[in-house]
Amino acid sequence: LFTFPGSPTVYYGDEAGIQGGHDPFCRFPFPWGREESELQAHYQMLGKIRREHSAFADGDFLFVERKKHFLAYVRENERERIWVLVNADEEAVSMGLPALCVDLQDGRTYEGTISVEAKGALILKETGGNDVREADSKVDKK
Repeated sequence: LFTFPGSPTVYYGDEAGIQGGHDPFCRFPFPWGREESELQAHYQMLGKIRREHSAFADGDFLFVERKKHFLAYVRENERERIWVLVNADEEAVSMGLPALCVDLQDGRTYEGTISVEAKGALILKETGGNDVREADSKVDKK
């Protein structure tokens, strides 16, 4: 949501951990004072990353790799290039990076081949490297 083009939209209460169901339980009142603090902190962190990086506001969107349960894309403008790696598989997935990158969620650095954990996602800012448009032309589109 927070790395795709356009405005991220969070359905009322998702950021607090409200569970939906069938009518009449599709939405409960907001749990003031009982919000899931870890989930709220995660949404706040994603919002902060989006605000602090101009590539999410005006950057191009380029697919780099697509597999059955794995997606890698880049958001880039003239100031920065950000890689987003999403793994919905039950097992870790590996992918090569063309340059040194820093994880915008926890500050770790990655270079070379990276493993994205099962059901995991990474938001990586490139600190230098090759032209991603060349990589986009070689994407496995299966």
